[in-house]
Amino acid sequence: MASHHVVPLEVTESQSLQEIITQKANAVNLNNEDEAFYLVNIGDIIYKFNTADIRLTTALDVKNDNIIYSNPCKGLSHLKVALKKGITLMTFDSEGELQRIKRMVPHAKLLLRLKVDDSKAAFPLGAKYGVPFSRVLHLFKVARKLSLNVIGISFHVGSGCDDPDSFTKAIEKSKKAFNLAKEIGLDLTLLDIGGGYPGIEDTLFENVKRDLLIPRLIILICMSDLMAKALYFQVCGAITEALDKYFPTECGVEIIAEPGKYFTTSSMILVTNVIGKRLRYDDNVKTEQNQSHKESMECMYHINDGLHGSFLRRLFTKEPFIPNVLKSKSGQFHRSSIWGPTCNGLDCIASGQTIPEMEAGDWTYFENLGAYASAASSNFNGFASKERHYYISKEHW
Repeated sequence: MASHHVVPLEVTESQSLQEIITQKANAVNLNNEDEAFYLVNIGDIIYKFNTADIRLTTALDVKNDNIIYSNPCKGLSHLKVALKKGITLMTFDSEGELQRIKRMVPHAKLLLRLKVDDSKAAFPLGAKYGVPFSRVLHLFKVARKLSLNVIGISFHVGSGCDDPDSFTKAIEKSKKAFNLAKEIGLDLTLLDIGGGYPGIEDTLFENVKRDLLIPRLIILICMSDLMAKALYFQVCGAITEALDKYFPTECGVEIIAEPGKYFTTSSMILVTNVIGKRLRYDDNVKTEQNQSHKESMECMYHINDGLHGSFLRRLFTKEPFIPNVLKSKSGQFHRSSIWGPTCNGLDCIASGQTIPEMEAGDWTYFENLGAYASAASSNFNGFASKERHYYISKEHW
Protein backbone atom coordinates (compact mmCIF):
# COMPACT_ATOMS: atom_id res chain seq x y z
CA MET A 1 0.00 0.00 0.00
CA ALA A 2 1.31 3.42 -0.93
CA SER A 3 2.11 5.76 1.94
CA HIS A 4 0.92 9.36 2.02
CA HIS A 5 2.84 12.31 3.41
CA VAL A 6 0.48 14.38 5.55
CA VAL A 7 1.28 18.05 6.16
CA PRO A 8 -0.55 20.35 8.58
CA LEU A 9 -2.90 22.95 7.09
CA GLU A 10 -3.82 25.98 9.15
CA VAL A 11 -7.19 27.62 8.60
CA THR A 12 -6.77 31.34 9.28
CA GLU A 13 -9.26 34.03 10.20
CA SER A 14 -9.54 37.21 8.12
CA GLN A 15 -5.94 38.28 8.55
CA SER A 16 -3.68 40.30 6.30
CA LEU A 17 -0.61 38.68 4.82
CA GLN A 18 1.58 40.84 7.09
CA GLU A 19 -0.31 39.60 10.16
CA ILE A 20 0.11 35.97 9.15
CA ILE A 21 3.84 36.45 8.49
CA THR A 22 4.34 38.29 11.78
CA GLN A 23 2.58 35.50 13.67
CA LYS A 24 4.78 32.82 12.08
CA ALA A 25 7.96 34.87 12.51
CA ASN A 26 7.21 35.44 16.20
CA ALA A 27 6.77 31.69 16.65
CA VAL A 28 10.17 31.11 15.05
CA ASN A 29 11.74 33.79 17.27
CA LEU A 30 10.46 32.07 20.39
CA ASN A 31 12.68 29.11 19.54
CA ASN A 32 15.70 31.37 19.02
CA GLU A 33 15.68 30.47 15.36
CA ASP A 34 15.98 32.63 12.28
CA GLU A 35 15.57 30.15 9.42
CA ALA A 36 13.74 31.31 6.30
CA PHE A 37 10.46 29.59 5.49
CA TYR A 38 7.73 29.47 2.87
CA LEU A 39 4.08 30.33 3.35
CA VAL A 40 1.95 28.37 0.89
CA ASN A 41 -1.50 29.84 0.31
CA ILE A 42 -3.66 26.91 -0.74
CA GLY A 43 -6.60 29.28 -1.09
CA ASP A 44 -4.81 31.21 -3.83
CA ILE A 45 -4.62 28.09 -5.98
CA ILE A 46 -8.22 27.15 -5.23
CA TYR A 47 -9.32 30.69 -6.11
CA LYS A 48 -7.71 30.44 -9.52
CA PHE A 49 -9.29 27.07 -10.15
CA ASN A 50 -12.68 28.39 -9.10
CA THR A 51 -12.47 31.48 -11.29
CA ALA A 52 -11.68 29.16 -14.18
CA ASP A 53 -14.83 27.09 -13.56
CA ILE A 54 -12.62 24.02 -13.42
CA ARG A 55 -14.12 20.75 -12.29
CA LEU A 56 -11.14 19.16 -10.59
CA THR A 57 -10.47 15.49 -10.85
CA THR A 58 -8.74 13.64 -8.06
CA ALA A 59 -5.03 13.32 -8.64
CA LEU A 60 -5.23 9.61 -7.94
CA ASP A 61 -7.76 9.17 -10.74
CA VAL A 62 -5.81 10.81 -13.56
CA LYS A 63 -6.17 8.82 -16.77
CA ASN A 64 -3.07 8.03 -18.78
CA ASP A 65 -4.66 9.60 -21.85
CA ASN A 66 -4.66 12.90 -19.98
CA ILE A 67 -0.91 13.00 -19.38
CA ILE A 68 1.52 14.45 -21.91
CA TYR A 69 5.27 13.83 -21.75
CA SER A 70 6.24 17.20 -23.17
CA ASN A 71 10.05 16.99 -22.97
CA PRO A 72 11.19 16.49 -26.60
CA CYS A 73 14.41 14.72 -25.54
CA LYS A 74 13.82 11.67 -23.37
CA GLY A 75 16.34 9.08 -22.22
CA LEU A 76 15.69 5.38 -22.77
CA SER A 77 15.17 4.87 -19.04
CA HIS A 78 12.55 7.64 -19.04
CA LEU A 79 10.74 6.13 -21.99
CA LYS A 80 10.82 2.77 -20.23
CA VAL A 81 9.02 4.28 -17.24
CA ALA A 82 6.50 5.98 -19.55
CA LEU A 83 5.80 2.64 -21.21
CA LYS A 84 5.37 0.93 -17.84
CA LYS A 85 2.94 3.63 -16.68
CA GLY A 86 1.01 3.54 -19.94
CA ILE A 87 1.87 7.13 -20.91
CA THR A 88 1.87 7.35 -24.69
CA LEU A 89 1.25 11.02 -25.56
CA MET A 90 4.64 12.71 -26.02
CA THR A 91 6.60 15.24 -28.07
CA PHE A 92 9.64 15.03 -30.36
CA ASP A 93 11.84 17.44 -32.33
CA SER A 94 14.57 15.27 -33.88
CA GLU A 95 15.24 12.06 -35.77
CA GLY A 96 17.14 10.66 -32.81
CA GLU A 97 14.10 11.10 -30.57
CA LEU A 98 11.93 9.32 -33.12
CA GLN A 99 14.36 6.41 -33.16
CA ARG A 100 14.28 6.13 -29.36
CA ILE A 101 10.49 6.30 -29.28
CA LYS A 102 10.27 3.64 -32.01
CA ARG A 103 12.48 1.36 -29.91
CA MET A 104 10.73 1.90 -26.56
CA VAL A 105 7.14 3.10 -27.18
CA PRO A 106 6.32 2.29 -30.81
CA HIS A 107 2.58 2.84 -30.24
CA ALA A 108 3.08 6.40 -28.91
CA LYS A 109 0.92 9.32 -30.01
CA LEU A 110 3.31 12.08 -31.02
CA LEU A 111 3.33 15.88 -31.20
CA LEU A 112 6.05 17.61 -33.20
CA ARG A 113 7.57 20.44 -31.15
CA LEU A 114 7.95 23.57 -33.32
CA LYS A 115 10.61 26.19 -32.75
CA VAL A 116 8.87 29.57 -32.44
CA ASP A 117 9.89 33.12 -31.60
CA ASP A 118 10.49 33.28 -27.84
CA SER A 119 12.64 36.42 -27.79
CA LYS A 120 10.10 38.26 -25.62
CA ALA A 121 10.06 35.61 -22.88
CA ALA A 122 11.74 35.82 -19.49
CA PHE A 123 12.88 32.21 -19.97
CA PRO A 124 13.44 31.43 -23.69
CA LEU A 125 13.41 27.75 -24.64
CA GLY A 126 14.00 27.80 -28.40
CA ALA A 127 17.77 27.45 -28.20
CA LYS A 128 17.28 24.00 -26.67
CA TYR A 129 13.99 22.67 -27.99
CA GLY A 130 11.91 22.86 -31.14
CA VAL A 131 12.46 22.04 -34.80
CA PRO A 132 12.90 24.84 -37.36
CA PHE A 133 10.03 25.04 -39.81
CA SER A 134 12.34 24.09 -42.70
CA ARG A 135 12.78 20.63 -41.13
CA VAL A 136 9.14 19.95 -40.29
CA LEU A 137 8.27 18.09 -43.49
CA HIS A 138 11.42 15.97 -43.22
CA LEU A 139 10.54 14.83 -39.69
CA PHE A 140 6.98 14.05 -40.74
CA LYS A 141 8.37 11.76 -43.43
CA VAL A 142 10.83 10.11 -41.03
CA ALA A 143 8.01 9.41 -38.57
CA ARG A 144 5.87 7.92 -41.32
CA LYS A 145 8.77 5.73 -42.51
CA LEU A 146 9.11 4.43 -38.94
CA SER A 147 5.34 3.80 -38.79
CA LEU A 148 4.97 6.19 -35.86
CA ASN A 149 1.69 7.96 -35.13
CA VAL A 150 2.05 11.76 -35.31
CA ILE A 151 -1.20 13.34 -34.16
CA GLY A 152 -0.36 17.00 -33.64
CA ILE A 153 1.89 20.00 -33.08
CA SER A 154 3.20 21.65 -29.92
CA PHE A 155 5.08 24.88 -29.25
CA HIS A 156 6.23 27.02 -26.34
CA VAL A 157 6.81 30.77 -26.64
CA GLY A 158 8.94 30.69 -23.49
CA SER A 159 8.02 31.14 -19.87
CA GLY A 160 6.86 34.57 -18.79
CA CYS A 161 5.91 35.81 -22.27
CA ASP A 162 3.37 38.63 -22.27
CA ASP A 163 3.76 39.53 -25.94
CA PRO A 164 0.50 38.79 -27.80
CA ASP A 165 2.21 38.73 -31.19
CA SER A 166 4.43 35.83 -30.14
CA PHE A 167 1.38 33.64 -29.60
CA THR A 168 -0.27 34.80 -32.81
CA LYS A 169 2.79 33.96 -34.90
CA ALA A 170 3.27 30.60 -33.17
CA ILE A 171 -0.34 29.56 -33.82
CA GLU A 172 -0.05 30.70 -37.44
CA LYS A 173 3.15 28.66 -37.87
CA SER A 174 1.41 25.67 -36.34
CA LYS A 175 -1.35 25.95 -38.93
CA LYS A 176 1.28 25.87 -41.68
CA ALA A 177 2.71 22.72 -40.13
CA PHE A 178 -0.77 21.17 -40.10
CA ASN A 179 -1.05 21.99 -43.81
CA LEU A 180 2.30 20.32 -44.55
CA ALA A 181 1.14 17.21 -42.76
CA LYS A 182 -2.06 17.14 -44.76
CA GLU A 183 -0.09 17.31 -48.01
CA ILE A 184 1.56 13.97 -47.23
CA GLY A 185 -1.54 12.31 -45.83
CA LEU A 186 -1.09 12.89 -42.07
CA ASP A 187 -4.26 13.80 -40.19
CA LEU A 188 -3.30 15.98 -37.20
CA THR A 189 -5.93 16.49 -34.51
CA LEU A 190 -4.16 18.10 -31.52
CA LEU A 191 -2.44 21.44 -30.85
CA ASP A 192 -0.54 22.16 -27.61
CA ILE A 193 0.03 25.91 -27.15
CA GLY A 194 2.47 25.45 -24.25
CA GLY A 195 2.74 27.30 -20.96
CA GLY A 196 4.66 30.00 -19.13
CA TYR A 197 1.62 32.19 -18.58
CA PRO A 198 1.93 34.89 -15.89
CA GLY A 199 0.55 34.02 -12.48
CA ILE A 200 0.77 37.28 -10.55
CA GLU A 201 -2.79 38.26 -9.71
CA ASP A 202 -2.34 41.98 -10.37
CA THR A 203 -1.23 41.38 -13.96
CA LEU A 204 -3.83 38.82 -14.98
CA PHE A 205 -6.74 41.10 -15.68
CA GLU A 206 -5.14 44.20 -17.19
CA ASN A 207 -6.86 45.45 -20.35
CA VAL A 208 -8.75 42.20 -20.81
CA LYS A 209 -12.44 42.17 -21.53
CA ARG A 210 -14.60 39.46 -20.01
CA ASP A 211 -15.81 38.34 -23.44
CA LEU A 212 -12.33 37.37 -24.62
CA LEU A 213 -12.64 33.68 -23.93
CA ILE A 214 -10.94 30.47 -24.89
CA PRO A 215 -13.83 28.09 -24.22
CA ARG A 216 -12.24 25.21 -26.16
CA LEU A 217 -9.05 25.11 -24.14
CA ILE A 218 -8.57 22.12 -21.85
CA ILE A 219 -5.80 21.35 -19.42
CA LEU A 220 -4.14 17.96 -19.19
CA ILE A 221 -2.72 16.20 -16.12
CA CYS A 222 -5.34 16.81 -13.41
CA MET A 223 -7.89 19.16 -14.96
CA SER A 224 -10.60 19.06 -17.58
CA ASP A 225 -13.13 21.41 -19.18
CA LEU A 226 -11.03 24.54 -18.67
CA MET A 227 -13.06 27.67 -19.33
CA ALA A 228 -11.81 31.02 -20.48
CA LYS A 229 -11.49 32.71 -17.09
CA ALA A 230 -8.28 30.74 -16.37
CA LEU A 231 -6.46 32.77 -19.00
CA TYR A 232 -7.66 36.30 -18.28
CA PHE A 233 -4.40 38.00 -18.92
CA GLN A 234 -2.98 40.32 -21.51
CA VAL A 235 -2.42 37.76 -24.29
CA CYS A 236 -5.70 35.83 -24.09
CA GLY A 237 -7.38 38.02 -26.69
CA ALA A 238 -4.60 37.37 -29.21
CA ILE A 239 -4.68 33.62 -28.53
CA THR A 240 -8.46 33.48 -28.95
CA GLU A 241 -8.38 35.48 -32.17
CA ALA A 242 -5.59 33.36 -33.64
CA LEU A 243 -7.29 30.09 -32.71
CA ASP A 244 -10.57 31.25 -34.20
CA LYS A 245 -8.76 32.21 -37.39
CA TYR A 246 -6.46 29.22 -37.88
CA PHE A 247 -8.16 26.48 -35.86
CA PRO A 248 -11.91 27.25 -35.78
CA THR A 249 -14.08 24.93 -33.72
CA GLU A 250 -15.47 23.20 -36.77
CA CYS A 251 -12.01 21.98 -37.84
CA GLY A 252 -12.13 19.47 -35.00
CA VAL A 253 -8.63 20.14 -33.65
CA GLU A 254 -8.32 19.77 -29.88
CA ILE A 255 -6.45 22.61 -28.14
CA ILE A 256 -4.50 22.01 -24.92
CA ALA A 257 -2.09 24.09 -22.82
CA GLU A 258 0.30 23.76 -19.86
CA PRO A 259 -0.39 26.71 -17.49
CA GLY A 260 1.38 25.39 -14.39
CA LYS A 261 3.13 28.72 -13.74
CA TYR A 262 -0.19 30.54 -13.76
CA PHE A 263 -1.60 28.36 -11.00
CA THR A 264 1.46 28.33 -8.73
CA THR A 265 3.25 31.70 -8.93
CA SER A 266 1.32 33.77 -6.40
CA SER A 267 0.58 30.88 -4.04
CA MET A 268 3.96 30.95 -2.25
CA ILE A 269 5.55 33.68 -0.14
CA LEU A 270 9.14 33.39 1.04
CA VAL A 271 9.81 34.82 4.51
CA THR A 272 13.48 35.56 5.27
CA ASN A 273 15.45 36.91 8.19
CA VAL A 274 18.07 39.67 8.04
CA ILE A 275 21.06 37.81 9.46
CA GLY A 276 23.53 40.65 9.04
CA LYS A 277 23.86 44.30 8.11
CA ARG A 278 26.77 46.60 7.37
CA LEU A 279 27.25 50.01 5.82
CA ARG A 280 29.35 50.37 2.71
CA TYR A 281 30.72 53.77 1.68
CA ASP A 282 32.00 55.04 -1.63
CA ASP A 283 35.80 54.79 -1.73
CA ASN A 284 35.95 58.14 -3.51
CA VAL A 285 34.51 59.96 -0.49
CA LYS A 286 36.87 60.76 2.36
CA THR A 287 36.24 58.89 5.60
CA GLU A 288 35.49 62.01 7.66
CA GLN A 289 32.88 63.04 5.12
CA ASN A 290 31.06 59.69 5.00
CA GLN A 291 28.66 60.34 7.85
CA SER A 292 27.38 63.52 6.21
CA HIS A 293 27.20 62.08 2.70
CA LYS A 294 24.29 59.66 2.81
CA GLU A 295 24.29 59.40 -0.97
CA SER A 296 27.66 57.69 -0.75
CA MET A 297 26.38 55.11 1.73
CA GLU A 298 24.79 51.78 0.91
CA CYS A 299 23.14 49.44 3.40
CA MET A 300 24.23 45.87 2.75
CA TYR A 301 21.80 43.30 4.08
CA HIS A 302 22.50 39.58 4.28
CA ILE A 303 19.43 37.36 4.40
CA ASN A 304 19.16 33.59 4.80
CA ASP A 305 18.21 32.72 1.23
CA GLY A 306 19.85 33.59 -2.05
CA LEU A 307 20.79 32.60 -5.60
CA HIS A 308 21.50 29.00 -4.63
CA GLY A 309 18.11 28.80 -2.95
CA SER A 310 14.89 30.48 -4.01
CA PHE A 311 16.37 33.17 -6.29
CA LEU A 312 18.17 31.15 -8.97
CA ARG A 313 16.20 32.79 -11.75
CA ARG A 314 17.92 36.09 -10.89
CA LEU A 315 20.86 34.73 -12.90
CA PHE A 316 18.74 34.42 -16.04
CA THR A 317 16.24 37.25 -15.88
CA LYS A 318 18.39 39.86 -14.08
CA GLU A 319 15.23 41.00 -12.30
CA PRO A 320 15.86 42.41 -8.81
CA PHE A 321 13.93 40.87 -5.95
CA ILE A 322 12.79 43.66 -3.66
CA PRO A 323 11.87 42.56 -0.13
CA ASN A 324 8.75 43.68 1.66
CA VAL A 325 9.79 44.97 5.07
CA LEU A 326 7.45 43.99 7.91
CA LYS A 327 8.53 46.86 10.15
CA SER A 328 11.14 49.58 9.83
CA LYS A 329 12.18 50.91 13.23
CA SER A 330 13.74 54.11 11.89
CA GLY A 331 11.28 54.78 9.08
CA GLN A 332 14.19 55.98 6.94
CA PHE A 333 14.98 54.86 3.40
CA HIS A 334 18.48 54.13 2.09
CA ARG A 335 20.13 52.85 -1.03
CA SER A 336 20.51 49.17 -0.32
CA SER A 337 21.65 45.81 -1.62
CA ILE A 338 20.38 42.37 -0.62
CA TRP A 339 22.77 39.41 -0.42
CA GLY A 340 22.32 35.70 0.08
CA PRO A 341 24.02 33.68 2.84
CA THR A 342 26.56 31.69 0.82
CA CYS A 343 30.25 32.36 0.25
CA ASN A 344 29.58 33.05 -3.43
CA GLY A 345 30.50 36.68 -4.18
CA LEU A 346 27.82 36.75 -6.89
CA ASP A 347 25.05 35.80 -4.46
CA CYS A 348 23.33 39.18 -4.79
CA ILE A 349 19.54 39.34 -5.00
CA ALA A 350 19.13 43.10 -5.51
CA SER A 351 21.37 46.16 -5.64
CA GLY A 352 20.91 49.91 -5.90
CA GLN A 353 17.39 49.72 -4.48
CA THR A 354 15.97 52.33 -2.10
CA ILE A 355 14.12 50.46 0.65
CA PRO A 356 13.21 51.05 4.32
CA GLU A 357 16.08 50.64 6.74
CA MET A 358 16.29 47.27 8.48
CA GLU A 359 18.30 45.76 11.29
CA ALA A 360 19.71 42.31 11.91
CA GLY A 361 16.94 40.06 13.16
CA ASP A 362 14.19 41.78 11.16
CA TRP A 363 11.90 39.68 8.98
CA THR A 364 11.20 40.38 5.31
CA TYR A 365 9.11 38.60 2.72
CA PHE A 366 9.05 38.09 -1.04
CA GLU A 367 5.81 37.41 -2.87
CA ASN A 368 5.11 35.41 -6.06
CA LEU A 369 7.76 32.73 -5.57
CA GLY A 370 5.59 29.72 -6.34
CA ALA A 371 7.30 28.99 -9.68
CA TYR A 372 11.00 28.41 -10.41
CA ALA A 373 12.01 29.02 -6.79
CA SER A 374 12.01 26.15 -4.30
CA ALA A 375 12.03 23.61 -7.13
CA ALA A 376 15.36 24.99 -8.37
CA SER A 377 17.03 25.40 -4.97
CA SER A 378 20.04 23.48 -3.69
CA ASN A 379 21.83 22.85 -0.39
CA PHE A 380 25.00 24.65 -1.50
CA ASN A 381 27.25 25.59 1.43
CA GLY A 382 25.08 23.46 3.67
CA PHE A 383 22.01 25.67 3.64
CA ALA A 384 19.00 23.37 3.87
CA SER A 385 15.72 23.57 2.00
CA LYS A 386 13.13 25.87 3.50
CA GLU A 387 10.28 24.62 5.69
CA ARG A 388 6.78 25.16 4.34
CA HIS A 389 3.74 26.32 6.30
CA TYR A 390 0.44 25.67 4.55
CA TYR A 391 -2.55 27.85 5.25
CA ILE A 392 -5.96 28.67 3.87
CA SER A 393 -8.43 31.38 4.79
CA LYS A 394 -11.83 30.49 6.20
CA GLU A 395 -13.57 31.91 3.12
CA HIS A 396 -11.84 29.32 0.92
CA TRP A 397 -12.16 26.55 3.50
